[in-house]
Amino acid sequence: MRKALFTFLLIPIFGVLLQAQSIGFLTFKFTQPQPTSPSGNKNVLAVWIENNSGTFIKTRMRFWGNGTSDHLPTWKSISSQNIVDAISGATLKSSTNPTAFGTKTIMWDGKDVSGNIVADGIYTVWIESSWENNLAYNSHNEIIDFSFTKGPNAEHLMPNGDAYINNVSLDWVPSAVSISKPLSEADFSIFPNPTNDKIKVLGNNIQEIRIYNISGKMLLHTIDKDIDMSSFAVGMYLVKIITKNGSFVKKVYKL
Repeated sequence: MRKALFTFLLIPIFGVLLQAQSIGFLTFKFTQPQPTSPSGNKNVLAVWIENNSGTFIKTRMRFWGNGTSDHLPTWKSISSQNIVDAISGATLKSSTNPTAFGTKTIMWDGKDVSGNIVADGIYTVWIESSWENNLAYNSHNEIIDFSFTKGPNAEHLMPNGDAYINNVSLDWVPSAVSISKPLSEADFSIFPNPTNDKIKVLGNNIQEIRIYNISGKMLLHTIDKDIDMSSFAVGMYLVKIITKNGSFVKKVYKL
């Protein structure tokens, strides 16, 4: 009886240990036209990832202000306001970067807020948005979600949106190799950071380097580890370091 019980318990335990953790990158794009009814020229916005059980994984974008922090109630509740590695800032306007409305690109490296690669499976990207000036307390104008499968196979989806969120695309691109130990902050370094002109990227097995602005637009891709950023505008950029074992994103600041 004890032997049978031990075998029974061993199966689910090893099932968890052997659960696949494919490394890769999700690129999520959407367009948010400026609403005409109810109208507004500002936008409070959150974009985050949940797993198939509805558990919060990571925030990818969050914009709000002191007077508008009550207009993202769903994100606020599930995330505990965690914005680790997220693109964030004050309420979006026509003069901000990114602008209040238009096309936005969000990237996710398959990791949670602790930097661990999450298990393969179905994940959901959520968007919550508010733009009405006189919106009621603790409410939003729009909330919508889109699901995809994180795994060893590439997936390209163009799901239907609605009047407020459209032109949606999700691209999950796995790396060729899955690893048990995720890439970490300590594996790579960029210096000087901040920089006035040039940066040098250090790390093992680097195959390509890409630089994105905070809106997700790729500005440069190169195999050179010495990069001239003197022509870049002042601000924060995302440096995606691609290796044979996956990719890692670090922030760099241009002065």
